[in-house]
Amino acid sequence: MAESELPPDDSEDEQHQPEETHDASEFPEEGISRLQFSQLSSKEPEPGEKNVDRFDDVPLLISIELGRINLPIREILDLKEGSIVETKKPSGQPMEIMVNDRLFGRGEVVVVGDNLAIRITDLIKPDLT
Repeated sequence: MAESELPPDDSEDEQHQPEETHDASEFPEEGISRLQFSQLSSKEPEPGEKNVDRFDDVPLLISIELGRINLPIREILDLKEGSIVETKKPSGQPMEIMVNDRLFGRGEVVVVGDNLAIRITDLIKPDLT
């Protein structure tokens, strides 16, 4: 093909304009916009009013502790069925009632049918500070 037969070069005919640039803080990315929230009203509970009903179905781990001890690994590895682990807690002392690993109260061991149970003798007031 001769030079005259070549298609015209459009790149020379186009007007070259610089790309538009925007400050990112001025124009957020496409599809992203600022959210506007209305102010929530705060209703102060009446003195003595408890609003715990909404938490009725939240499961909590409850455990009763007979006592705690520290044992070296070699003694733990020697434990087998029939082994006795003696705690430092004297017999007849109240057992700790723990809720999610926090002291909730104390109680005494009782037998109900074929099961052991705990009768709550003391509840610990939670420290809400």
